[in-house]
Amino acid sequence: MSIRLILHGKVKDGMTDAFKEAGVKMVARAQDEPGTTTYRWFLSDDGYFVNEDIYTDEGALFAHVGGVTESGLMDEYMASMDLAGVMVLGPVNDEAKGALAAFGAVHYADIGGF
Repeated sequence: MSIRLILHGKVKDGMTDAFKEAGVKMVARAQDEPGTTTYRWFLSDDGYFVNEDIYTDEGALFAHVGGVTESGLMDEYMASMDLAGVMVLGPVNDEAKGALAAFGAVHYADIGGF
């Protein structure tokens, strides 16, 4: 089963262009990451955003987070917004839970569906 992350929050006042630029860079990087199957950004007219990521497994998730952190893109992204929350949909191990705790992640177990 894949792992889906949903990040949401608000772009800081005056930082919309910086937020969009960080998004373009992160999408370009994610396109080349094995195991990243979806990486989409959404922005409302009043500055609220949603970022949806889907990974094949924890390895792909760690590769993405490690890569954007090492490159400085994570700092650029975080500086442009106020993160309200991170939802983790799907099974992740304790190591991934620990890594995502820094972002205030809430984990949701799959209870059925298709």
